Amino acid sequence: MMAAQMAPEQLTSNGVNTDLGTTGPSDGSRVARVIDTLIFDIDDCMYDRGSGFTAHRNQLFGKFMVDVVGFPTIEAALAARAPYFEKYHSSIKSLAKMEEDGLVPPGAPSNVVAQLGPYWAEHLDFDKYLSPNPQFVEALETLPQTKIVFSNGPRAYCLRCLEVLGVRQFFTDALIFCVDDLMPMCKPETAAFAAVLERAGANAHSSVMFEDSLKNLRSAHALGLTTVGVTGCGVQKTGAADVPLCGDDAVDFTIAEILEMRAELPTLWDGRI
Repeated sequence: MMAAQMAPEQLTSNGVNTDLGTTGPSDGSRVARVIDTLIFDIDDCMYDRGSGFTAHRNQLFGKFMVDVVGFPTIEAALAARAPYFEKYHSSIKSLAKMEEDGLVPPGAPSNVVAQLGPYWAEHLDFDKYLSPNPQFVEALETLPQTKIVFSNGPRAYCLRCLEVLGVRQFFTDALIFCVDDLMPMCKPETAAFAAVLERAGANAHSSVMFEDSLKNLRSAHALGLTTVGVTGCGVQKTGAADVPLCGDDAVDFTIAEILEMRAELPTLWDGRI
């Protein structure tokens, strides 16, 4: 997508160009928008799903369910979580609903949901699977928009991810929204997206959501956000509700990985898309 010639600039306080003109995709199907806010998912979005980190995290979730919650085996724990995770796309929300439905073994700690984030933060092998990427760091450093994190992961875990990826400094504490900040809401509920926008003081029509989950993209799009689907490099998602990103009406743009932002969405640096 090539950036079009721009009329004389009108800039907001954060350097975002407010003169839209009529630029958009080459087929003329979409008028460009002023963009002053960028919202990023973390998992399988800030890093590629082919890294193996998601599989590692899921395995450790099973270990947590055995060691802390009291399930007999990892396989039993993951099987119990499966229908909840398909619906909520969040281990924390899944665990909370399992507890509510009486599917947590007797004798489990009363604060078991609150323990998952610190457990992941302490026990996951972040450095084996994740590392800073200079292209992504450079993009966040130079993009003029307000930057938000919105994840279905627990806060202690999310902060650790951002640190290991080398991007923690680009997101203020108040603009990092994790599942434990929003419970009982979580993605893909539209109410969760609306709550993030309200708390951040952001406008849906001038915001972009970067996300790997189709059902989450659909919720964001329903509220009026511009959506960018991060499809991954060669490793397919499991779960019919999250596949395909390309060609869905709720997905405005697709990129294979977050590193393609500058090449595929260059007008973001001019404050529009």
